[in-house]
Order: sequence, then C-alpha cells, then structure tokens
Amino acid sequence: MSSELQQEKKRGKILVVDDEPAIRSICSRYLSSRGWDVDTACDGEEALAKILDRDWDIVITDIKMPGLDGVQLVEKAKAEKPYIEFIVMTAYASVDVAVKAMRSGAYDFLLKPLDLEQLQLTVDRCWQKMQLREENELLRLANERLRELHQLKDKFLAITSHELRTPVSNIKSFAEFLMEDKELSPQERAEFLKILKRNLDELEAVVEDMHAIMAAESGGLALTLEPHDVNESAERVVSELREAAESRKQTLELDLADDLPTVPADALRLRRALRELVQNAIKFTPDGGRIVVRTSCRDGEVVLEVEDNGIGISPREQERIFEKFYEVQDSLYHTTSKTAFKGGGIGLGLNIARAIVEAHGGKIELESEEGKGSTFRIVLPIVMPKESVHVVSGFPALRVETAEFEQN
Repeated sequence: MSSELQQEKKRGKILVVDDEPAIRSICSRYLSSRGWDVDTACDGEEALAKILDRDWDIVITDIKMPGLDGVQLVEKAKAEKPYIEFIVMTAYASVDVAVKAMRSGAYDFLLKPLDLEQLQLTVDRCWQKMQLREENELLRLANERLRELHQLKDKFLAITSHELRTPVSNIKSFAEFLMEDKELSPQERAEFLKILKRNLDELEAVVEDMHAIMAAESGGLALTLEPHDVNESAERVVSELREAAESRKQTLELDLADDLPTVPADALRLRRALRELVQNAIKFTPDGGRIVVRTSCRDGEVVLEVEDNGIGISPREQERIFEKFYEVQDSLYHTTSKTAFKGGGIGLGLNIARAIVEAHGGKIELESEEGKGSTFRIVLPIVMPKESVHVVSGFPALRVETAEFEQN
C-alpha cells in the first residue's frame, strides 16, 4: 500500500447532504475511494439528526433543499457543534446565498455542476485547515502546561528554599555551638540537642513529602490493603496531635461511631492523610478554637470527618488548596510551622492526602465558610472497587496491592 493511500485511509468522516440522489451517489463513491468515511442525507432535517447523533469532521451540503435549507443547516449545526466544517454546494445563480452561508460559518462553497477535482481540492484544503487547528490547539495546551510548570517551579523554589535553608542553618549554628562552646551547661546542651532534633525532623518531613510526590508520579506509591477499623486511625492521629492542639489552647475532640464496618485500607497511609487534615485544622483555627474528629457510616461508605471553627476557606481557594505547592500565604511571606496559626509548609500535604484517599477508591469532600470554619471528609468505600490502579488528579497512577481478606 502506498504512503499516499495510507494517508488517505487516515482521513475523517464526511456527511454529504443533497436532495438529488445522483449527487449523493457521485460524491459518496468518489470520496470513499479516497479514504473518507462517508454517509449521506437526502434533506436538511435528516442531516441535522445525523449531525446531532454522531461526530462529523466535514459536512458537504446543497443550499437549495426543501424544508431546512443549507444555510439554516449550517446555522443550526454550528450552534450545537461549532467544530464541524461545512462546504456548501450551489448553482452559479445562487453565489450570493453561498456567501451568506459562509458568513454563517461555512468554510467554502462549490459550484454546480460539480467538478470532482475541485471537490477533492476543496475537501483537502478544509481537512488541512482542521489538522492545523488541532495542532495549534495542542501547542496552546502544551504552552499553557509549560507556563503552569514554570509557575510551580518558581513556587517550589521559593518555598523549599525556606523549608530547607532554615533547618539546615539552624542545625549548622547549634552544631557549632555544641562543638566550640565547652562551657555549656548540661541543661543548655540538652536544649540544643532538642533543637537539632526538631530541625532534623523538619528536614526529614520535607524529604518524605518530596519522596511521596515522586513515588506517586512514577507509579511507585503502593498501598497494601487490609481490613481496617478507621476508629483506630482516628484515635491514634488525635493522640499524636493533641499536644500540638493544647499548645494553641485548642480543644481536639473525638466523636466515634460504634460498630463501624472495616474498610480495605493501608492504615499507615490512611493515617498520613488524616494527619494532614487535622494538622491543617490546627494551623487555620485561632488559639482557643475547637476541632472535632468524628467517624460515621453512610450508604455503604465510612466517613472520617475533621471539623473546625477556624478561619474558613474562600470559594476561590477551595478550588486550589489541593494543588501541589499551593499555599494560602504569599510564598514571599512564608513561615514554616505545622501547628502555628497560618503556619506555612511545603504545600504538598493536602495534595498527598487526596491522592492517598482517591487511591483507596474514596474521595475528600470539603465544606467551608469564611470566618466560620471548615469540614473535611474522607469518604471510603466499604468494598474496594475492582480496579487495582487508580488515576487521580495530579498523579498518573498509584499501585494498589490488595491483601487477602474477607469483606464485611
């Protein structure tokens, strides 16, 4: 098969509309022989029904037809499917009508009686225009994606330079104190060691977040699923973060439902997701506020809920808080803390939390009102969906390894 014929075979779908059977037959046979997928319609009404029922690349239509004429067909079809290209056919005496059709969105017109060579040239030009339009759209999307990546890079550099530089600087300074100042008291030395440990923990957390992102994007973040009682995860996370909440004079409460069914879950990663939500609530709830972690069951799903009476989230920010590296604060005024009021971070916590939950076949719901607080809900299925790989927003794939167990 020649390369020219192979190219023809890759062509698209054409609908030929004419009330003359001979015109329909000639156009259909000629275009089909050149690789087009061709169908016909005998009038405007039939053509419009076929256009609405199926996607077409090009419609070649006569202008003078009983009922719905060619110009009306162009107008009605373009209103529903503007991407379809129209070529209209008309006699010499109706060129002005053809011009009207072009003003309504037709690409070009052909004069009757038809010249098959001219038909082929016009259709080929139209197809080339469509291919160019598609390529331009792909380029536009690629450029848009590049701009987004450039913005992410700038934000990443702004935040991580602070996240990495601050603990490294502190570690260096206090290590030098410990090495050079021989007159430090045991209490001072112990305090310096605590500061070193705290900064090393911060560095480790940044590295773990970055590792989680890279692993997820390469399909390497595996979930090992086993029957799990979400009340256990709620209790452990609240126990871990109670001291942080109390340091802010916040009340961190548990409200656990009885007799919850187990869910298929990777307990370690599920706790990571819940921990991010609770830490987020602590950071964006003023001192003295109240945070409640509760569990419940609804319609074959188990729900882990984190409710706070904090500052809330604006509708505009609700669309963005799950983005990578997104921080409510301007990165120029970034301050690092997992618990301080409006404390900053690397901006990956909620993104990772959502990825983990979606990998479990679940979802995160959010209700929030500025000045009144927020409620995040982790919603998990009691029965794991059959798919073992879940494509989630921002992550190509997460691998799921399901352990052998009986479902409730």
